[in-house]
Amino acid sequence: MTAPVTLLPWSGNVFEAMAEWIFAHAGSPCTDLTRFVILLPDASGSRQMRQALQQHAGGAFLAPAIGTLKQWIDENCPSARDEENRHLRELLFRDILAEHRGLFDSADPARLASELLGLFDQLSLRHQRLPDDEAELRQRLGAAYGVPEDNLQLGFEASVVHHLWQAWRKIEDQADIDDPAVAYAARLRDSIEGVCRDRQFLFVPPPTLHGAEIDWVRRMLELGRLHLFLSGGCEHTDLHPDQVNRGLLRDIGLTPPTPIPGNTVDKVLDCVYAPEPWLTDRARELRQTLPESPLAGRIRILGYDKAEDEAHGITSTIVSALMRGPRRIALVTDDRRLARRIRALLERHDIWLDDAAGWALSTSSAASLVESWLGAIEEDFLYPALLDVLKSPFLLGDEIDSPVRAAVFRIEQDIVHHENIGSSLARYRHAAKTRLQRLGWNEDTARHVFELLDRLQLACEPLRPLVRHGRHPASRFVHCLLDSLERLGVAQALYNDPAGMQVLELLRELANAVTGSEIELDWPGFRRWLGSALESEVFHPAQQGSRVRLLTPEQAQAQKFDTLIIAAADDAHLPGGGPRHCFLNDRVRYALGLPVWRDRLRARYYLFRQLLQAAEEICITYSHAEDEEAIPSRWIGLLQAFHRLAWKDDLTTRIDATAMKPATELRASSPPRPVLPDGLFPNHLTATAHQNLITCPYRFAVFDCMRLKAPEEIREALQKSDYGNRVHLCLEAFFEDKPGLPGPFGRPLSDATRAEAIECLQHIAEAVFRRDLETDFMHRGWLRRWQDKIPSCINWFISQTGWRHVASEKPYEMDFHGLLKLKGKIDYLGRDADGNGVILDFKTGFIPAKKDVVGGEAVQLQTYALLAGGHNHLGYLALDEKPVRLKCHLDPEQAEDQATEIDQRLREVLEAIRDGTGLPAWGEEQACRHCDADVLCRRDFWPA
Repeated sequence: MTAPVTLLPWSGNVFEAMAEWIFAHAGSPCTDLTRFVILLPDASGSRQMRQALQQHAGGAFLAPAIGTLKQWIDENCPSARDEENRHLRELLFRDILAEHRGLFDSADPARLASELLGLFDQLSLRHQRLPDDEAELRQRLGAAYGVPEDNLQLGFEASVVHHLWQAWRKIEDQADIDDPAVAYAARLRDSIEGVCRDRQFLFVPPPTLHGAEIDWVRRMLELGRLHLFLSGGCEHTDLHPDQVNRGLLRDIGLTPPTPIPGNTVDKVLDCVYAPEPWLTDRARELRQTLPESPLAGRIRILGYDKAEDEAHGITSTIVSALMRGPRRIALVTDDRRLARRIRALLERHDIWLDDAAGWALSTSSAASLVESWLGAIEEDFLYPALLDVLKSPFLLGDEIDSPVRAAVFRIEQDIVHHENIGSSLARYRHAAKTRLQRLGWNEDTARHVFELLDRLQLACEPLRPLVRHGRHPASRFVHCLLDSLERLGVAQALYNDPAGMQVLELLRELANAVTGSEIELDWPGFRRWLGSALESEVFHPAQQGSRVRLLTPEQAQAQKFDTLIIAAADDAHLPGGGPRHCFLNDRVRYALGLPVWRDRLRARYYLFRQLLQAAEEICITYSHAEDEEAIPSRWIGLLQAFHRLAWKDDLTTRIDATAMKPATELRASSPPRPVLPDGLFPNHLTATAHQNLITCPYRFAVFDCMRLKAPEEIREALQKSDYGNRVHLCLEAFFEDKPGLPGPFGRPLSDATRAEAIECLQHIAEAVFRRDLETDFMHRGWLRRWQDKIPSCINWFISQTGWRHVASEKPYEMDFHGLLKLKGKIDYLGRDADGNGVILDFKTGFIPAKKDVVGGEAVQLQTYALLAGGHNHLGYLALDEKPVRLKCHLDPEQAEDQATEIDQRLREVLEAIRDGTGLPAWGEEQACRHCDADVLCRRDFWPA
């Protein structure tokens, strides 16, 4: 028998070696290769394996099976109960945790269930068991921790783990559940004399195999049915890439074979990562034999200040590589956020990224619809969840002019926004009827709105009793959810969508898992179970045959590319942080024969070493995290240090930041300064628009000239601005007649009428806030806030001897030098004893400083003075202060001087804008802090 192991250098192509081996042992003719089975560390390498076979075949052939060991066993020794068992096990284990809730305080039961089940599965896969006697377990834990057996914390941990282990084993026996780890180990064992009997296996193992898989490999090697293909060496021990191969061969009882010699790059990188002699000595010796570095021009290392810069740099690298012709390009990273950003940037160039890793099913739009629908039902159709459901593509469909879209638009704009209705189908329906009577929707629109509300009502009926009343069989929750989605009219659309179909299949698996079970859940328990199931499922989008692939280091193992980008290559991702266990630290797990962080570290080191020779062109990138300095992974730092010592170059490529950014980048290179075309020059100017012009000309251009509007916020609860509007209305009704409200007071304000005036304004306040109190009793706090200020407000008006009221909320309009109309509405207009005007602006919020008013930075009062004309007192009446008082007061002479200066400046500015002067964004910190135009001016991206 030929040697059962082929040890290739890191630079070797495993797939080509396997193809050569197959055709050398296939006999003649080599057209039927179905007796061979190729087992890879990850299924994503199947494409390259098939290509290698095709290149060696020279014609048509029947291909061997290609996949992972787990896939092959699942397909050829199937267990129909695996998926159902997985969901049922979690539910049963959560019941156990609930019974022992006192042991965990406020710990997350989902995390506990996941970790402990994982711990028990690892024990099973490695043929390990916890002792039946708790004292024996405490003794073993004490020895591993190095603490006395009577240690209280140790005793608590041993007790918890032991009790849950015993309780779980008992539940498994009673519920007749197949332990998936035990079942997989049994299927591996049974396959040796079953489906594996007439097959020849070629295996590229992943860096980590558990006990049952190692037993399978050992037995298959003994029978001569398996040949191993390994990359790298077996020389070094401890924390070194060689340790993966060395440990595997030791576990299966094989002597390391003679490795195939590598190339010059192998020699250099082996020297870089050798444990001895000292780094400086290794670098000096290598420089003597290799005056020129074979890595120069092959490996580039790029450090960025921001993750956004890293994403743009990687995008440019990929675009440049594709422009050089057909190439196999791989982006290898564990940073999913960075990967999503790169995907979006590539799609601007019509470049699609094949994602082999996939993402959590819970992040798909299909799962979001299900979660939003359940949230809408449990929150009585609170508007955020309701609008998420209504705007889902599964409900709206693809037709732009569909009746459903029109109905959704009316519900959002007319009922939620304008009527400010934020919950309850009954309230939405009542508001729709009111809106219909008042505005007269056309017949079709009204019918579609009410039909959609009826559909929502019908669809929620199966689930509403489950939300409100106690515990129910787990299967009932799932069946009612499926029924509800059918009634909602989204089931078919979900079925037609790949992610949606996976969501429906998952729901059916959940239903099958608990059918016939006596397990009962309450609504929160069901939501947690469903959420955990959606989170644990991975959605793999259909591969589009793109030349650009997104892979994790594990998926990239053994593959070769033309261009390879290793992204997010910092310590946080490469190797990444160690796991945080709720129970049993690494020292204890090692004593129990379980995998520990050091095992994962060795595996990641092995994969990284292989990546360094997976392509002729390699780009390694990293960026800083938040406010930290950008520092590469320890393994990359070692490479840079060695290369700098040997050849006085650390492989870092200096590239102009702007050169790496694709043309589609939406960054501002300088503050924007738009010029208004004739059609956008405003025909009128309000006091607010005038203030926008002074505060930031760009804001004026966006909101007052281009008429852009920030998304309107739907408010279920009163906010400060709503409170201010209601206070203004109260004072207007106090001084003037407002239909539907008490008042006006109608008598002079004096000490004699103080009590009556206060009572009148209190009645007006109650009437104004009445509707808010019907919506939410918590709004009574806003009413009380204003009522507390009313006596002080009346006292202030009484104290202004000789002042009398003339008008409230008085609108004004005037021609402003033939340029436009100046418009405004004055809160309070009065007269003093000398006949001078009194202009007051009521304020319940921010009030400008007097220096800004006098300096012309705050122009609201002066705008009112221009509109009203004459001699006027100007000031802000601070209604939210106690006592109420006048602020920023300007007497008639000061006000006139200010108005004259403001008039002249405004005329000059408007003339300049009309003549083509740009409207710059100032970027002033205080003005930008709460500006809705920041998404357009992109101030954060201006150069420093």
